[in-house]
Amino acid sequence: MPISLVVGSAALIPTALGIALRNSLHPAAKFVLAHIAATGFAVSLCTNDYCASKTTRLLGKNDKGQIALWGLALMWPFHLGLRLRLRWKRSITTEPLYNEILPGWYLGGWPHDASCLPPGSPAVLDVTSELPRTQISGEYLCLPTWDTHAPVVPQIEQGVSWALAQRSVGRNVYVHCAHGHGRSVLVLCACLIQGNHAADYSEAIRIIKSRRPRVKMNKRQNAAFQSWMQKRQENDTSKKTK
Repeated sequence: MPISLVVGSAALIPTALGIALRNSLHPAAKFVLAHIAATGFAVSLCTNDYCASKTTRLLGKNDKGQIALWGLALMWPFHLGLRLRLRWKRSITTEPLYNEILPGWYLGGWPHDASCLPPGSPAVLDVTSELPRTQISGEYLCLPTWDTHAPVVPQIEQGVSWALAQRSVGRNVYVHCAHGHGRSVLVLCACLIQGNHAADYSEAIRIIKSRRPRVKMNKRQNAAFQSWMQKRQENDTSKKTK
């Protein structure tokens, strides 16, 4: 389900409570409910298909993976709800946080602590806009992308080039989003194809699913991948004609 619909629907709850209890609530409680609702509606609006690629900094995350204090202060209802939901989903799943897809290539969810990273001090390719970097040192690249959305083609190209450069010097690479099912899968598919580990999408996703069966890209992510493939083919054709 699109994040805009999920968060927008959730924002209706504090809105309804605030309206229903407007005559009995303390002003501070009214403010809190209003803040929670406003945060939800803001995220819902900014994650629609027309805005999502332009609003990935809304939560305060920068290129280093850090979430600014203003982002935590203004958007705390979303950050809190997200962490609680993530912890709950982790508590009920039997899926490991990450899997090694091919030697040196890891795919998975957000590592809530540096100790959760794959072995070998991997270079981390983070495809989230909502979760902070957890390791203090090491190679890191953030491609900020909203949940259920997809990085745009220039981001995919940047991520692929960076990841292949890390592998070329012998570093392991960990590609992650929140759960390791969608955004990160798209980027890893592109990496496997560009790195000649897979001939096409079908082979790349087969390799990934053989090690992490629950991965599944949505329509947005499939469309973004096809756009990247088309751009790649155009670049290859252009090189051949020169």
